[in-house]
Amino acid sequence: MTSGTIKVLLIGYSSTGKSSLVNCLTGRNVASVSLDGLPMTQEIKEYLLPDLNLILVDSMGLEKKRDNTEKLEKLKNCCQPDFIWFLLNYQSSIEQEELNLINELFPSVPTIIVLNFMDILQTFDHDVDFETDTQQKNQNYQIEKQRLLQFKQSQRNVRHVIAISLRSEEQDDRPRGLKLLYEQTIKNFLQDNHR
Repeated sequence: MTSGTIKVLLIGYSSTGKSSLVNCLTGRNVASVSLDGLPMTQEIKEYLLPDLNLILVDSMGLEKKRDNTEKLEKLKNCCQPDFIWFLLNYQSSIEQEELNLINELFPSVPTIIVLNFMDILQTFDHDVDFETDTQQKNQNYQIEKQRLLQFKQSQRNVRHVIAISLRSEEQDDRPRGLKLLYEQTIKNFLQDNHR
């Protein structure tokens, strides 16, 4: 690992978009993506992004209502990340069990909750900060926003909640939220390492 490179571990349940995020940031289809909701990534894989000074560590998807003990042990022993991107699927019910994993795995590692499948972001012509957005009046959006921000406040290691959309069904679609995700990662990493 080169000096100044940040190792970011991607964690989440199946179908949260970990591998899609890797593909989006690398600009290539290097990580297999599941089309049926089953975990596609079976082993932990690292991807170097030298232009961003990041090493992305794509992990196997956890499964709801299943025993994930073996996968969790692999994650704990895989590496010592500098930062965690914890992916959640906005279009799926987000359960407290998912959120609790943040502190079970790496309680002292700075974490950003990445709320994926926020396709509503495609209507904006710029990235939207989920934490400060006041334009979206949808009731479900506001309820989920408040719940996640309350959870963030109760956790020492959660630095930010970022909403992203990686949709690419139409040519006009483009990833949303990645610039903000990257900027917040760098900002928080630098702040944490200069205390």
